[in-house]
Amino acid sequence: MLDLNQIIRPSILKLKAYSSARSLTKNLIKETTETHKIYLDANENFRAPGLFNLLPWESDLNRYPSPQPETLLKRFSEIYNIDPKNILITRGSDEAIDILTRSVIEPNQDSILIQSPTYGMYKVSNDIQNGVTLDVPLIFDGHQWKMDYQKILQTLKDKKVKIFYICNPNNPTGTLFTNEEILKCLELLPAYTLLVLDQAYIEFANELSNTSQINHPQLVILRTLSKSWGLAGLRLGCLIADPNLIDVLKKVIAPYPIPTAVTKFALEALSENNFNLMKAKVQEINISRENLKNELLSLNCVKTVFKSSTNFLLVEFNDTQKVMNKTLSQNIVIRDRSQEISNCIRITVGSENENKQLLQCLVEL
Repeated sequence: MLDLNQIIRPSILKLKAYSSARSLTKNLIKETTETHKIYLDANENFRAPGLFNLLPWESDLNRYPSPQPETLLKRFSEIYNIDPKNILITRGSDEAIDILTRSVIEPNQDSILIQSPTYGMYKVSNDIQNGVTLDVPLIFDGHQWKMDYQKILQTLKDKKVKIFYICNPNNPTGTLFTNEEILKCLELLPAYTLLVLDQAYIEFANELSNTSQINHPQLVILRTLSKSWGLAGLRLGCLIADPNLIDVLKKVIAPYPIPTAVTKFALEALSENNFNLMKAKVQEINISRENLKNELLSLNCVKTVFKSSTNFLLVEFNDTQKVMNKTLSQNIVIRDRSQEISNCIRITVGSENENKQLLQCLVEL
């Protein structure tokens, strides 16, 4: 059972959440078959409904949206095979990281645990909160990146770690950790620690992680539409967790986080037909990734291409700066990660033509 008194900041537990007009509507208005309801509770402007009806759908943009749109919750629950009560819809994974940090980390007192190299926003959000960031770096054994379980266990014993982040598959290494490895980490947790599993790239993994396979009250899962769905500009994702934790986080999240237009577009994008299309596109990207990997390995300027379960490759070059200068001179933008991993650059798998142009550029080196 999840002990929120040990996890959540006392000030957040005591916090009386802001009651937005629309959050109260569900409890106040009677359910009816009538489609027309009169809303005079939120100081909305009825004289300018939806930019004067210039939008391609029947617009209700003059109304505040639902704090957690039920239609979108239902669709997420179908896609991720989880009960809607376990879901909090967020503006991408970054908002989920932010509200978790603000809810759990007591400034100048509590810690998060990361495994570098990994996604930078875990530390940034924690720095903003003035929390302590502890790092148990991943170990590269010459073949793959691995967790250092012994140091993780020691850190969890010695320090008050409130959030333990695992990016899976990991950014920027592309490493996929197994469910068995995740379960092993869960077994190490003190009662006051949450394990946050960031699954931004999980659809690209050969074996999809089914969120219902791991049932643990201290596990939090982050999902996003920015990667496999190709909807980064929509800024939409969700946090999956114990319902009691979800209820607390609802007190911290913005009153109306999901714009009406985003909900409408997302529901169209997340149709069953598009779901199947997304899975097909993911397979195409995975094939392109392996082809790109093989082509890169044939180049003299490349030392190593790390195994990846994502839509990108981490590549070790002989001379990172030379590669960056060359690609930028041809308006090809790739991500230099050499400050974290010596001589390494992260390359997103592009279209067939984009990959070809990149390779032609690198051949010249």
